[in-house]
Amino acid sequence: MGVRQELGQPRHGAEFIGWSGACAGVGTCVVDATNNVAVGATFAEARRTLTVSASGGGAYAVT
Repeated sequence: MGVRQELGQPRHGAEFIGWSGACAGVGTCVVDATNNVAVGATFAEARRTLTVSASGGGAYAVT
């Protein structure tokens, strides 16, 4: 039988950067909790790109 514990939620729009502690990388984190373990998850604000281009006569396209 396993125990799963979740603490906190990332902010809306945040993206997962990676694991630290008993896990590494960005894949699924599975630990053998026969001993005390610490696992951290790092999140950052997702970056978005806004491109604006002019097409004569003052009209703009935003993508």
